Amino acid sequence: MNNTTTLTQTITNNTNNLNNFKQYLINESKSSNTINSYLLNLKDYFTKHSTLSRANILNYIKQLKSNNTSAKTINHKLSSLKKYNLWLIETNQDQTTYILRTDFMKIQHQYLSPTKVDNKDVINFYNKLKKESNKRNAAITYLILSTGIRRAECADIKLNDINFNTNKLTIYSGKGSKQRTVLLNSKVIEVLKEYINTDRNKYKHSRSPYLFISSKSDRIANETINAIMKPYNNGNITPHMLRHFWASNALSNDMNIVEVANNLGHSSIQTTMIYTHPKESDMRNKIENMIVV
Repeated sequence: MNNTTTLTQTITNNTNNLNNFKQYLINESKSSNTINSYLLNLKDYFTKHSTLSRANILNYIKQLKSNNTSAKTINHKLSSLKKYNLWLIETNQDQTTYILRTDFMKIQHQYLSPTKVDNKDVINFYNKLKKESNKRNAAITYLILSTGIRRAECADIKLNDINFNTNKLTIYSGKGSKQRTVLLNSKVIEVLKEYINTDRNKYKHSRSPYLFISSKSDRIANETINAIMKPYNNGNITPHMLRHFWASNALSNDMNIVEVANNLGHSSIQTTMIYTHPKESDMRNKIENMIVV
């Protein structure tokens, strides 16, 4: 068997394995975002190395470091490879552990809030989007910035998930398959009703059970939500950034940490605590004011 045939067979085996691994993750009820992330990381590895081996892993880490890849990204890629390695062992396709705990990079704890935008940024962004876009896009954006729900959670909302009598939204597809109830303010209810009673009826899939639909699908794609916002934000505001904004804004408006954690769907309050930390812009202003000469 020549080298070309061997390489072709290896690529075929890797492709088949990734497809089977994807089904394994689906059976584990992993979210679509998590599954896509695992597969992207694995495909990145297999474009550089044809097989999983200890030597290749070490070489891969070296390559990532030489490209100035952040420690967080390296650890994320290694986590995907470790998950794949464990699956190979579990399915008796391999018996060797190739990714060790010592391979992961140590990261200094971040004491800055992840929120990068302020009220003025968000207000300008939303007003521009509302003026130039349609009611569906405005409803999606306002719902996320007013509740802090995740992009995928927003796309998965069904009409029956909203109780317009109690102003409550039930999230059934939260991270880790955890269900939670999110309170909606009167403005959100107004914006959603305006979309439902007007623009939604114009779409081809208006009989879909999902709240947000498109001309092509009965459920809006996660990536479309990013695309909706992109023309109006100069790259600074994304669905996830609006989630950060909501969390910081909620704490600034006297919601307690437990209430914020519940709305965000955090299983641990420690995850929510990061929003109590100062924003980089505030720290930078203080540092500038400390100049003495």
